[in-house]
Amino acid sequence: MWKGFDVDVADEIAARLGVTAHIEQISPGTADSPIGASDTYNIAVASMNITRRSRRANLFTPAYYYTPASIAVFKDNTSIQDLSTDLDGKRICVGSGTPYESYLDGTLTLPGAPKFEYVVDDPTVIRFPTDADALDALVLGDGVRCDAVMTALPTIERFIEDGHPIKIVGHPLFYEPLAIAFDKNDLIDNESLFASVSGIVQDMHADGTLSALSMKWYGVDLTTTQPGP
Repeated sequence: MWKGFDVDVADEIAARLGVTAHIEQISPGTADSPIGASDTYNIAVASMNITRRSRRANLFTPAYYYTPASIAVFKDNTSIQDLSTDLDGKRICVGSGTPYESYLDGTLTLPGAPKFEYVVDDPTVIRFPTDADALDALVLGDGVRCDAVMTALPTIERFIEDGHPIKIVGHPLFYEPLAIAFDKNDLIDNESLFASVSGIVQDMHADGTLSALSMKWYGVDLTTTQPGP
């Protein structure tokens, strides 16, 4: 049985549409078409990021939550405290192709995201297949493979909960809006469904449903943003 934040969001959307959700796993696909034209499924409630590239292939609802992009260091590290200065020139490990890599390269574009600033100068970006691989490199020791890792705050928190010797430093550097996606090339006309689901997302923000589900699964309300200093 499927469980998780996205599953609960999908079930709630279906209930408000007056139908029962049929949950299926979909392959990540490509940035241009993460869903793929199909008559098997109608929408993707899969924490998809909204980029200029992905918007060429998909329709996106208003963001239903935001992922804080945060910095992790080895638990004994004391040299990285102020993110606006202490990350300059450091070796920062990231998942390849992620918004975190783009941020460190100075090329990040996130339509609909809260305003952010580039505060890391001349980092050495070390790329790994996934964010988890980057964090695995960090736990080898302070400075062994990485000076820091940049990834989603919930991902770091799960690593810490699992007993890995890392810690979070500073405020999030940006907030990534995540939305529900509809394939523009869907074999079925989904314009009215897209409008209905977009309205439901706004209603779920207004009535506190999304906040409650975020607290249930993450222990923090990720449906709003609080930009750091």
